[in-house]
Amino acid sequence: MNEGVAREAPTEALLKSQARLQALLSSLDDLVFELDENGTYLEIWTANDALLVVPRSELIGRTHREVSAVLAWIHRQTPVR
Repeated sequence: MNEGVAREAPTEALLKSQARLQALLSSLDDLVFELDENGTYLEIWTANDALLVVPRSELIGRTHREVSAVLAWIHRQTPVR
């Protein structure tokens, strides 16, 4: 078998798999958070960024503890209706 063809098939399969996963995650009405073992935000998926209280760029790379502190501060600043 041609070595170039053999290498292409797994790459093509991976790209198709990634496209399916992206389509699934983009169709969700909720938020999906990917965190590592230390609670650091690695990725956030949502079809609607307006659901995020804090911009995605402010979350990625921060720990859940850091984000919780920011959210608590925001909550305290929000007037009670």
